[in-house]
Amino acid sequence: MRLTTLTLLAPLAIFAACKGNSSGETDTNQVQPGDAQFDLAPNVGGQGTTMDVKLHADRSAFRFGDTALDLGAGITIDAITVQDGYNAVAQITIDPDAALGDRDAALTIEGDETDLTNAFSVVAESFVIDPASAKMGQTVQVAIVGTSTDWQEGYTWPGFGDDVDILDFSVLSPTLAQARVAVHPDARPGPRDVAMEDGPHVTTLYDGFTVDRAVITAEFDPPQGYQGDTLEFTIHGLDTDFVDSTDVQFWDDSGWNQDIEITELDVLDATTIYGKVHLSNAARIGMRDILISYNDESVLIPDGFEVLDAPPDLSDIYVGLGFDVDRVISNDDGHIDESVSAYAYFLVPLDPPCGSPPPPAQGPMPYDQNGVFPVPPQPDPEDCPNPETVSAGDYVWF
Repeated sequence: MRLTTLTLLAPLAIFAACKGNSSGETDTNQVQPGDAQFDLAPNVGGQGTTMDVKLHADRSAFRFGDTALDLGAGITIDAITVQDGYNAVAQITIDPDAALGDRDAALTIEGDETDLTNAFSVVAESFVIDPASAKMGQTVQVAIVGTSTDWQEGYTWPGFGDDVDILDFSVLSPTLAQARVAVHPDARPGPRDVAMEDGPHVTTLYDGFTVDRAVITAEFDPPQGYQGDTLEFTIHGLDTDFVDSTDVQFWDDSGWNQDIEITELDVLDATTIYGKVHLSNAARIGMRDILISYNDESVLIPDGFEVLDAPPDLSDIYVGLGFDVDRVISNDDGHIDESVSAYAYFLVPLDPPCGSPPPPAQGPMPYDQNGVFPVPPQPDPEDCPNPETVSAGDYVWF
């Protein structure tokens, strides 16, 4: 089975034809096809692909059972369906060795042929998506397979349109990539274009991904909490299938943030979860998406929880002391001007702490950053907020 793939973002091609009927007389009671303007969308396709091309007329021109399209050598018109006088859809197959570049088209309606100059363009780049659909509220892993593409990790990025988030994306080869996409529960159902961007270069798969009208969604209660809080929560699902191994994560704009710790998680049934969470006293303030994963499925609750600002607890703190020395040497006489500034601050340890402190330390790390440390070979994979720094104010004197 061929998958519909279209490529390269391009404007609609609009063509006008000015012809009379074959007798040279004008029929005042019926618009002739030659009097209409036609546009093709999309007007570009990749070699070796099957796609739908929508034809539109600015006036009623198409005729049921008597409309034909010819896009030249190397492109087969598999079927053409007239929807009404203004719209028709042609399913076409582009040969893998079809000549690249612009080509003219011939649109024939009731024996009256209209020539459309540079109506369609054949390009080499294209891609397909598998699976090519998801339910409203569902999170799916998709494979993106390209032809004649040159995708690069860190440079190429996909776009699925409004209300479909890219949770993670990786390029496996110049012609293969994978993405985990989350469809919002209120996303617009129906087909949508998918774009693969390489800087200024864009390859587009028109109507390449479909949002199904079926809905998978969930609700998180309570909707908000303060930094440092420990909360009981309940998740109510719709058309979900929660199991004992279900995982719940809180995501911000940077991805999964572990400053909200799940301390208890009980799956009561396929649509209900009970649990407890503890918010770090330095948890990032703002809205969080909640990703719920079970079996091979996931459901995303966009903006499902809000972290509210809470004043710092100064009952358990560390005091940091330091000083800065500023020296300036005159280039004229070598005179040295020197000044010293001292400072003090409170460090509020993270609750819960992130990671394990090095032995023999116990509990939260004191966050002493003095010293010379080797550069690690790679970044620490654990996402952990910085300790909150509070001015010591009038509490410390030198």
